[in-house]
This record gives sequence, C-alpha cells and structure tokens, in this order.
Amino acid sequence: SIAAFKDQVALAWFTGANDTSKVKLSFSNDSGTSFYKTLRIDEGQPLGRVDIDILDDKSVLVSWLERDLEDRSKASLIIKEFSSKGELIKKYDVASMSSSRRSGFPQISKMGNSLIVAWSNLEDKEPQILTSVLAR
Repeated sequence: SIAAFKDQVALAWFTGANDTSKVKLSFSNDSGTSFYKTLRIDEGQPLGRVDIDILDDKSVLVSWLERDLEDRSKASLIIKEFSSKGELIKKYDVASMSSSRRSGFPQISKMGNSLIVAWSNLEDKEPQILTSVLAR
C-alpha cells in the first residue's frame, strides 16, 4: 500500500520472505526517488492485509491483521501511527475479526482529525461491513 502528501511518500507491505511473515514500512522525502528507514512494524504474527494513509502533518497510519495466538481463527485489526522519522506515535487495537481470507482487506481513510476504519464482520449469520471513527 502506498500513500503520499506533497514530497512525502510512505510504503507499507506484507512479506513472507524466508518463511517469516512481516509488515514493513518505508519512507521517502523526495517524491519516491529514494526510500530510507525500512522498519518492521508488526507484533510477531501478521497476516497481512495492509493499508496506509498519510496525514497532513506527514505522520502515517498503517493497518494490518495480526493473528490471535490462542485462537488461530481470529485476528486483531491493528493500526499504528508513525512519525515521518519512523517513531511510533500511537497504537490502536481496533477490532477482533475472523482471520479467514474471506474477511477481506480492512480499509483506513483520514477525515479531518479523525480516522475512518472499515472491515468485514463474518461472525453473524449475514456478513456485515463495520466501521469505526477513531479520534487522533
């Protein structure tokens, strides 16, 4: 996933290279000509399904699913905010959801000083799209 604001570009991605699942984040201050500061940002059991949004103050929000170690059929939707220097600003534990691929790809989008999060709920009889607004 990629996001940009003026000359700031941020990339977040899931990788399973060398049989190790990771979510990574990297920044560019020159419109994507070069990237620096590649960070591993997951919590050790990422499933991927990464999304990113860059805020006007150049901080970034990255979301992904992290597997529940006690119940592998469940996952947590995690969002972390980072400064453009790669420093963790805040972590949001948004929701518990199915780890199934059918649960889709949660989406994040900024709205003023808030963040709108949308994800699929497969736990009820009828699948639903759930949303939450997080104040920063």
